[in-house]
Amino acid sequence: MTALEPTWGGEEQKCSTCHTAVADGNAVPLKRAFHLQCKSCDERLNSREGMNLPVMCGQCHKP
Repeated sequence: MTALEPTWGGEEQKCSTCHTAVADGNAVPLKRAFHLQCKSCDERLNSREGMNLPVMCGQCHKP
C-alpha cells in the first residue's frame, strides 16, 4: 500500500482514530484526509448524480 491508497475504517470508526492533526506514520493529517476523501467524492457525486453536496469552504466550515 502507498500513502495515496485509501484504507477504510468503516462506519463504526471515527476518522480521527487514524488521522491526527499532524501527519503521524503513514496516515495523512485529518484535515487533508477530509479534503481528499469527502470533498473530492462530493464533487464527483455533484457532477455525476446532480446532487448538491458541500464543496465550498463555508459549507462545511461554519463561522
